[in-house]
Amino acid sequence: MDRNSKDRRLKCMICSLCVILIIFGCADKQNRYGINFNDQRSIIKLPLLDSSWKYYPSYTSEGGTWVNPQKKDGVPCYFQKRNLIKNNRIICESDIYLGDKTYMTIDGSIRESLTVTYYFKNKKWEYVYHTAKRNYNSSNSPSRIKKLYNSVDIVLSKCEADSILFSWDL
Repeated sequence: MDRNSKDRRLKCMICSLCVILIIFGCADKQNRYGINFNDQRSIIKLPLLDSSWKYYPSYTSEGGTWVNPQKKDGVPCYFQKRNLIKNNRIICESDIYLGDKTYMTIDGSIRESLTVTYYFKNKKWEYVYHTAKRNYNSSNSPSRIKKLYNSVDIVLSKCEADSILFSWDL
């Protein structure tokens, strides 16, 4: 075997090893902070992860998203769970709930939602309601713009967030 052939085989083996390590690295985070983390979630009072949910790794950061496969348009539901991991430590976990209302904005349609986030280091909760408000433009704006909404994020108290979830039967 000539030298070039050996070099190519070595490069191929190194690339294969890197791909395997990346795959196992993603699987480890999915396993560590997936279903296996439900005991810890129970202690903190976070919603437990359902084993039927589909996992998607994040491509922009460590962590990932689990999506409820039974989401239906126009029906309030517990939609997804996301987590952010840095240096193999969980930073936060967010649970996203969808409401029944959909609004048309200049960027497309948005569905009202509530995001409940727990920050592990500070042991703090954050509740953000994502909705839309009517777009009030001047009288000389085209009529199609007057019918649009602007998306709005509103930080809520736990009591307000619980009230929204209750009104959605969640």
